[in-house]
Amino acid sequence: MLDYRRLPGLGVGYAEVEAIVGGKPVAEAVLFVTGRGGDIPYTPEVVTIVTDKQRYAPGEDVRALVLTPFEAGTVLVAADGADRRGSETLTVRGGSAVWMGKATGPTALHLQVDAVFANQSYRALARAS
Repeated sequence: MLDYRRLPGLGVGYAEVEAIVGGKPVAEAVLFVTGRGGDIPYTPEVVTIVTDKQRYAPGEDVRALVLTPFEAGTVLVAADGADRRGSETLTVRGGSAVWMGKATGPTALHLQVDAVFANQSYRALARAS
């Protein structure tokens, strides 16, 4: 049996799937859920940013999934139009990391991710209104 439930405290960008056998959980996975529908536009050779929504009202939570061509490492995220202005680092695990903040409005949200891995530079840009 698979049981789907929202994880408390993690917000609308996340869901948990749990496999239960004989009434006991045997496996679980945390999923990043977007309101965009369809497949996530991911190319394994580049850094990709996927926001959980395309538009944000001031004060709304923002979640951005950062997909990388490397399994583990660190990326630098720069944000404008969010409460977490400036740059910060995110730890990549399993080829991805999640950036979270709040939209400040009325300007658009801009995210930029930079990474260097195996002597290659990567950059991704995302904009939400």
